[in-house]
Amino acid sequence: MIDGNGLLDKMAALPPEKSAALLKFATTGDFLTPTCPRCSIKMISRQSTKGGRSFWGCRNYPQCKQTIFASAPG
Repeated sequence: MIDGNGLLDKMAALPPEKSAALLKFATTGDFLTPTCPRCSIKMISRQSTKGGRSFWGCRNYPQCKQTIFASAPG
């Protein structure tokens, strides 16, 4: 195991082109959108019909009714 600072130190020791390629690989993807714990797909921002509250909902609704009520973009 290695902590974040140790990883950054090891990346800094690499040749610049390898360090840049590794950083690009490690940060590729959407890390701001949660993944449904049941379906393993990215959720979408939805709005409640009762109160208008924003939340994350599964794309497979109504088959999957997983939701996350946390800082979904409105």
